[in-house]
Amino acid sequence: VFGGYTVRSISSGDDDRDGPRLVCTRHHCIDWNYVGVPRPRPNKWFVEVNESNDSDAWNEWAYATDDHGQHYYMERWERLEGGSNDAVSPFGAK
Repeated sequence: VFGGYTVRSISSGDDDRDGPRLVCTRHHCIDWNYVGVPRPRPNKWFVEVNESNDSDAWNEWAYATDDHGQHYYMERWERLEGGSNDAVSPFGAK
């Protein structure tokens, strides 16, 4: 369980081999990974939408990479069946 707010921005492209991309940074007020202590830094990830810019599904790529330039994780997110097209509609990771 976690909660906080997310700030969206565009990467400069200088730190990324794919050029400028949408970056999300979540500043946590609750994070189950850090019970009783504040999280040391916000969580940051790239957002990849499909060519049609469909807001019902996207891929989340870890901002951080390993020594080989591979992202530490990737998650595919899709709007749950019956969800509306608003910010509070439920999503699920696959």
